[in-house]
This record gives sequence, C-alpha cells and structure tokens, in this order.
Amino acid sequence: MVDSRAKGRTAEYKVRDLLRKRTGLDKWERVPLSGAGHIKGDVYLANSSNYYCIEVKSYKDDQIHSNLVNDTKSQLEKFWDQAVREAKEMAAEPILVFKKDRGKWLIATEVGEMITPELIFQPDEETTLHIYLFEKWLETKPSSIFKKEYE
Repeated sequence: MVDSRAKGRTAEYKVRDLLRKRTGLDKWERVPLSGAGHIKGDVYLANSSNYYCIEVKSYKDDQIHSNLVNDTKSQLEKFWDQAVREAKEMAAEPILVFKKDRGKWLIATEVGEMITPELIFQPDEETTLHIYLFEKWLETKPSSIFKKEYE
C-alpha cells in the first residue's frame, strides 16, 4: 500500500525541482509542515514575497474527471477549493499543479494565458479554470513574476 503522505512529499519535491530548473531560481522549497505554519500551499520561493500560492496534487485514479457534470464536487473542484483557501491566507494568486500517475504535470489557474489551454472548466458561474501543461505554462513566465525580494 502506498503511503499518501510520502507520495505527496515526492510530488512536491518534483514540482520544486521543476520550478528550480525552469525558472533558474534555486530558492524554491517545500512548505514546512505541509502548510500547517504561517506559509500556505505546498511549494514556495524562500525569502520572497510569493506572487503565487502553489498547491500540488498527485493522484492514482481518474478522480479529476469524475463528477465534472454531476451535482457533487469533482476532485478537481475540491483541489481548487483548497488552493483558493490557502492563497487567500497568503494574499497570493492560487495555482494548482497536479498530475495522474505516469501522466504529465498540469496547472489549473483562473487566468487565461496567451497559450492554448488543454481544457477549460467552469464549475460555477464565478469560476473558470484554464488547465495547461505545466512546463509549457512555465515557458511563458519570466522568473521575475514568481518573486519580489524582501528588502
């Protein structure tokens, strides 16, 4: 049986490493105590005021698509709700980085980008999620968007 906490840590390390590689910034870290402290989200840029609050999810079963058109919330909506809650506490923009086992990393954001999304999902009248391939999305972002150095 897979330890879900260990799987979550592994996913967070992979996203951290991908952010380090793609942004050229080496201060990306996992959030200590999985967001139980004053820093929320799962991955953050140390010693910076973070523009994004990054929630990371990795899952085995096809939980993302189930219930997308039903009255109950899909797993994607539950993941997004958590990202939004934590981002509010950090006064940051929420993003959800997620993948299915052996799949590619995806990112969900409410911000439409200049690249074609893989999927657009509108769970309610106020929310529209744009889902992109994470690495492709990162290629569109300058490193400066991720941080504002503390003085």
